[in-house]
Amino acid sequence: MSAPFTPRIRKACDMLWIRHGETDDNVAHRIQGRSETSLNANGRQQVERLAEHLSVQGSCALWCSPMKRAVETAQILASRLSIAQAQVFDGVVEIELGRFVGRRLPELAKDPDWQNYLSRPYGARFPGGESFEELSMRVKAACQYILEHENADTILVVSHGGVMACLLSQLMGIDEQAYHRLRIANAHAIALRFQPPERVRLLGVNVQSIGQQ
Repeated sequence: MSAPFTPRIRKACDMLWIRHGETDDNVAHRIQGRSETSLNANGRQQVERLAEHLSVQGSCALWCSPMKRAVETAQILASRLSIAQAQVFDGVVEIELGRFVGRRLPELAKDPDWQNYLSRPYGARFPGGESFEELSMRVKAACQYILEHENADTILVVSHGGVMACLLSQLMGIDEQAYHRLRIANAHAIALRFQPPERVRLLGVNVQSIGQQ
């Protein structure tokens, strides 16, 4: 693992990276990648509950992945929190998972490429998709871009579990062997506090508000 990612911080802010609400493929343990799926009824309820718990201070901005499940999550949050509609941003789109898309996790137990990802995630490439190195470069660039272009006191970023685990691993310098223990539940968040010039504080993982520890 290289040194932790240290973004350049122009303005102090809190940032919540939020995983989209549940889909039917989540329930079926089916890999979605960049396939388009919508929130199911439970997923919409999860996001409604998240909106009820969210407590933000000062100005608030909303960014989201272009995937339908993320856009639907962001639309619910924008409506319930009475904030502007999300800025859709390709930088926080889900991992390109290549030939794994559409397959259920139990089916992959004996797949050598999947086993390589489980044993060496930081050196893996998804067949026909992104490598972990490409993903980490994209996610770090996306985080830096948002910090440079957003002026709100609180920034909500609706994204995907794999993207969020990658960001957390890069910010915190998490060892490769611990990577697969980073699980973000649907409609839950990673809460971060950024302070100039380069200070990053992790406020919580799998939380539903900035203040929740």
